[in-house]
Amino acid sequence: KEYRRQRQMCIRDRTKLVSAFKTERKPDEPVLDWYSRMKIASNAAKGLWYLHDKANPSVIYRDLKSANILLDNDNNAKLSDYGLAKLAGKDKTNIVPTRVMGNYGYSAPEYVRTGNLTLKSDVYSFGVVLLELITGRRAIDTTRPHDEQNLVSWVYTPLIWT
Repeated sequence: KEYRRQRQMCIRDRTKLVSAFKTERKPDEPVLDWYSRMKIASNAAKGLWYLHDKANPSVIYRDLKSANILLDNDNNAKLSDYGLAKLAGKDKTNIVPTRVMGNYGYSAPEYVRTGNLTLKSDVYSFGVVLLELITGRRAIDTTRPHDEQNLVSWVYTPLIWT
C-alpha cells in the first residue's frame, strides 16, 4: 500500500493530526467508527508483536503513542518514529537503567520510577493507546478537571471503587 499521504491516528472528536502538523478536523469529516478504531488497534498490536517476537534481537519501541501511528487512506496503521527504540537483551529485557524517555501519560509507571526498560513498558503504552481508541480521549488532557486529566487514572479510579 502507498503511504505517501500518511495520516496520523485520528481518534479524537475535534482534532486530527496530519503528518507532524496539527490541523482542525473538517466539520463534514466523520469521527472514526468502531471498526476503524479496532483495525488501527489490531495493526498497531501486530507491529508491536513483530518488534517484540519476530525481530532478532527484539526491539523495545519505547515511544508508542497515538501520534506515532500512521494511517493510510484505508486506515491501515503502521508504527513510525523509532528514534527512541532500544534493542532488548537475550532475556528480552534491558535491565540496565536508562534515561527515561517517552511521553508522560504513555510511559509505564515502573519504567518511570526505576528506569528499567522491558517489553512490558511497550505493552503498557499500547494499553494507553487502546484506551484512547475506546474512549476518544487523550492520554493527558489539561482542559479537563484535575481528576480527569490523566486518562489511565480516570479509567482506573472507577474500577477500584466498584
